[in-house]
Amino acid sequence: MEVDTWETFVFVNLAAKPAPLKDYLGDLAARVTPLELGQLQFHSRKDYTLNCNWKVYVDNYLDGGYHVPHLHKGLNSVLDYTNYTIENGERYCLQSSPWLRQMTMHKCRLRAPGTVPGTSGSIPTS
Repeated sequence: MEVDTWETFVFVNLAAKPAPLKDYLGDLAARVTPLELGQLQFHSRKDYTLNCNWKVYVDNYLDGGYHVPHLHKGLNSVLDYTNYTIENGERYCLQSSPWLRQMTMHKCRLRAPGTVPGTSGSIPTS
């Protein structure tokens, strides 16, 4: 058994000969470091019971954001959606969009506690 930490997460690997966590994470750690995950605070929890295949539910968040301009007008109003990107790593999919140019750092600081600046999920949608 191998136990290691990264940011605020604890990883336990039960494999007979586990690879080092650093190798497993690859370039994900370097990509996520600017998000300052260690600064996040618990905001709230909501439980939902969904009568569906979990893979279909998860796929909703991996659709490339095509639905954002049409269904999340508040979020779309602060993102430069024309520069939305999807990058597939070995063990992750990074979807991101920069802020609109007129967004100021002051406005970005008004985000809800526990959200991450600079990501497509950083501003609560209405």
